[in-house]
Amino acid sequence: MATTRIMPLHVGKGRTESRAISDIIDYVANPKKTDNGRLITGYACDSRTADAEFLLAKRQYIAATGRVRGADDVIAYHVRQSFRPGEITQEEANRLGVEFAKRFTKGNHAFVVCTHIDKSHIHNHIIWSSVSLEYDRKFRNFWGSTKAVRRLSDTICIENGLSIVENPKPHGKSYNKWLGDQAKPSHRELLRVAIDNALSQSPADFEELLKLLREYGCEVSKRGKSYRLKLSGWEKAARMDSLGEGYGLEDLQAVLSGKKAHTPRKKVVAQAEPGHGLHNGYGARQYAGIMTPFGFHGRVCAVDIYCMLLHQNCGNWLECHTEVNVLSVADASLYSSGIITFCFYSSVIIIKYIILLTAF
Repeated sequence: MATTRIMPLHVGKGRTESRAISDIIDYVANPKKTDNGRLITGYACDSRTADAEFLLAKRQYIAATGRVRGADDVIAYHVRQSFRPGEITQEEANRLGVEFAKRFTKGNHAFVVCTHIDKSHIHNHIIWSSVSLEYDRKFRNFWGSTKAVRRLSDTICIENGLSIVENPKPHGKSYNKWLGDQAKPSHRELLRVAIDNALSQSPADFEELLKLLREYGCEVSKRGKSYRLKLSGWEKAARMDSLGEGYGLEDLQAVLSGKKAHTPRKKVVAQAEPGHGLHNGYGARQYAGIMTPFGFHGRVCAVDIYCMLLHQNCGNWLECHTEVNVLSVADASLYSSGIITFCFYSSVIIIKYIILLTAF
């Protein structure tokens, strides 16, 4: 069996709360995927009206606690659960999905389990309300929830004699790393590569360079003094002067005349600079892009602070307190955008007390 991470269900742009929850419930409860609804099980709610009941629970929670969140509020949580083809029956898969949901939420949240049989592999969609049955608290996603979901799922599988994924491949990456691996090259990037290849053939002059580009399948046109290039499969041509430094008309003519050397441009994925002593030497962490509210980076940063303070051997609480306060504003590379997350500051407070307890 394989399980994916917990997926919080937010309202999203251009949707009401009612629309957001009904859209996902309608999808997972599709009769064509669930044997006309036979493979749908509800807990502490009627699966046919689960969306309305989840919304009502949220209203009762607000009335009972007075706590109101903004547009980032989580209405429900969604987990997918897949089984190896031919290893489990439809009914058994639904039963194990219910068992997983009860154990993971400790039976404190209403949920629906919809078993889909429209694919070669049977899989569950499990959705539970973020509000507890007593309307006094909400389920909060936590750091390491993906591992917790996988371990509980594996435990249930082993208990029922099913196979598990022995060594799941980690796939968590920063956005910039993901972008560098997955993003398709742009038209201009491909044109720069074509020019690099043409220059590697040592053309005698600019006209021979254009001839080589045409042989590579590049359309070359001229409008006024500007040359335009277009590869097959792309609708719009790109001006040569828009390809960046080293690829403009004057740059290429200088290279062809021997006045300057051509250096092919490497595709660079922007990375934030390492911190000022905070990350260097303490795990050598680099942070890509900006920090997101309640995101991964704040927690890792707090761990790095703790490791660094232990390494610095702060002699007393005052020194530790000073170090933390200095670090909270010193790493300008992480906060140049002006976004400072609540997670970071709450983590720093916790770290202060940990240091206090371990220092004496």
